[in-house]
Amino acid sequence: MGNISAFANTNGGTILLGVSESADGTLIPQGVGDTEAILKDFWNTVSNRNKVSLNILSPSDVTIHTVDGKDIIAINVPQANRTDRPVYLKGDHAETFIRRGDGDYRCTEKELYGMIRDASEPNDRTVLERNGLDSLSMETVSRYRNLFSAKRPDHVWAGLSVPEFLYRIGAVGKGNDGQFHPTKAGLLMFGFHHEIVQIFSQYFLDYQEKLDASMRWTDRIISSSGDWSGNIYDFFFRISSRLEESLRRPFQLDGIYRVDDTAMHKAVREALANALIHADYDGERGTVIIRGTECISFTNPGRFRISPEVAKQGGISDTRNPAISTMFSLIDIGERAGTGLEAIYRTYRESGLSEPVIEEDMTPARVRLTLPLTKLPSGMFIKEREAEYVPLRSHRHSIPYISGRSREHMILDYLDSAVSASSSQIADMLGLRSSRTKEILSEMVAKGLITAEGRGPGRRYRIR
Repeated sequence: MGNISAFANTNGGTILLGVSESADGTLIPQGVGDTEAILKDFWNTVSNRNKVSLNILSPSDVTIHTVDGKDIIAINVPQANRTDRPVYLKGDHAETFIRRGDGDYRCTEKELYGMIRDASEPNDRTVLERNGLDSLSMETVSRYRNLFSAKRPDHVWAGLSVPEFLYRIGAVGKGNDGQFHPTKAGLLMFGFHHEIVQIFSQYFLDYQEKLDASMRWTDRIISSSGDWSGNIYDFFFRISSRLEESLRRPFQLDGIYRVDDTAMHKAVREALANALIHADYDGERGTVIIRGTECISFTNPGRFRISPEVAKQGGISDTRNPAISTMFSLIDIGERAGTGLEAIYRTYRESGLSEPVIEEDMTPARVRLTLPLTKLPSGMFIKEREAEYVPLRSHRHSIPYISGRSREHMILDYLDSAVSASSSQIADMLGLRSSRTKEILSEMVAKGLITAEGRGPGRRYRIR
């Protein structure tokens, strides 16, 4: 039954009864004995709450297949809904399993508590009665109110006092003492970092720019630096413009005014807002945004609350932090109708860029959305300073300035035609110094992109 628990708590899976596996992974039909008796025993077991906490299987999930005259039972275990997790065994939460790679493992306490948190209804409107309004950065609140008034100049909340305004948007609530106190959402949105970590010990926001492959990062902004508030509202605006620098702004006019805000810029902002709105702020490792030369990745703690496939289709919303979502939507940031991810994918389809990639990790629970910035046609590379497509020139000619992984593309294209080459030949092709070329080649060998053969001056490189 460990497979049932693990598949239900992870991404689903299929259990085959009546097969064996050879050393090379080939499945060999062995057949089951009394098929009817085995199925009867199986259904009795999964329907027994003392054996399995919840039966999420239907009759259509169990099928019989005959291979070489032998009966094989296939049990298709779906992923359990978040409100049904964790699925555990023997009436004991300690018997909760998840799938890691090809194995089933007992959940750690953090993994178990993460599932229990997700099973409960969102609580970011919980009032923090031990905190006063001095836990909030009034400079951040002022910036938010100014933007709110600009977006909604005739709104009845615009003229309210600060505490009343914060109460209406869900940033503060009234405690048993009748006084205003921050909600969890309000503290995350407008609080000081040192106040936030008193409630959310794992809270951390991290933005990294990696625009030079020779450096760990070229710039970094973290919530704990102490030179700014460290809350999610200020983080959004500190880095959104930095992320948009990765995108080209075409020359378009709306009447006599230039239009700089493209669908792609909106998609990047939507991805950033999604990461902050859907993060599990009790989860591990914090929210990490990385801007590279060819992609931007958004990683936040917590699992998907609905399947990625459903999220990409749009129309269904299950927000982990609905009060934070509301506060962003009041200033026209983020989607509230479950269309955010769908809009991002639609923008990428219409742009012709490579499709975004969604990954979900289990240990610890994290979701990563990667947005490609380029789609390189065959024989092309990105000249990054000018941000335009340039034909790949023969290695016998000089090459304009390029950086990062674009050099790797050129090297791979070159080795694809030359089969193998020395570092000096590759340096001539790139127009770089020999020492820098060797550093790039060493990195590519470490990544498994190419192999190096021989030593000293006779050392040559080829595609793995």
